[in-house]
Amino acid sequence: SQRLMEGGSGLEATIGEGDGDQKLQQPEMSEFGKPMQSVSEFGVPSVSERSPLATSQARKRTNWQTLAGLCLVGFFVNCQPSEPFLTRFLIEYKGISEEQLDNEVWPYDTYGSFIFLIPVGLLAEIYGYRQIVFVGLLCREATRIILLFANGVVMMAVMQLTYAAATSANTVYYAYAYQVVDTSEFTRVTGYMRASYHAGNVVGCIMNGSCLL
Repeated sequence: SQRLMEGGSGLEATIGEGDGDQKLQQPEMSEFGKPMQSVSEFGVPSVSERSPLATSQARKRTNWQTLAGLCLVGFFVNCQPSEPFLTRFLIEYKGISEEQLDNEVWPYDTYGSFIFLIPVGLLAEIYGYRQIVFVGLLCREATRIILLFANGVVMMAVMQLTYAAATSANTVYYAYAYQVVDTSEFTRVTGYMRASYHAGNVVGCIMNGSCLL
């Protein structure tokens, strides 16, 4: 073994003298145990050089997919053809007088918004923006269920509280959209979000008018 080591040292010295004192360089190995190809060999970047760019592109694509989903949520949430008939529905089908609505039902929307608006932002920072947006959607469904199946002034006041919780999550909804894109895209994102929001209102009004024809 000592001879082999001495022979190997002599070979390395001979190679160093013949090649102008250049040492042999071992090729860089990939994670699969194969030599990695360099840029000069084939004219294309190596896997390690492409990975940061590929990762950035994949993240950007995922962020825009998330934004598209948020725009769809905004569209369907604001497409409410039955909303103009809410007062009439409560008076004729739930047996609540207009005075009770003004004094005992509608004020709870204002009270609820005042209660939920600040905590909802803090909860978003603690538990995540997506989770709070989802809870807001659940509150909207709770509002619909109470409105359809419950009766009485007290339950209609509770319905307004759940609706206030749902609308309070709108601030988190917009903040979440700005979190998933770069600051350079804020203007474009704002346009997309507002367009989807108002498109839902327009479609809801068209459906509302179509029902009256």
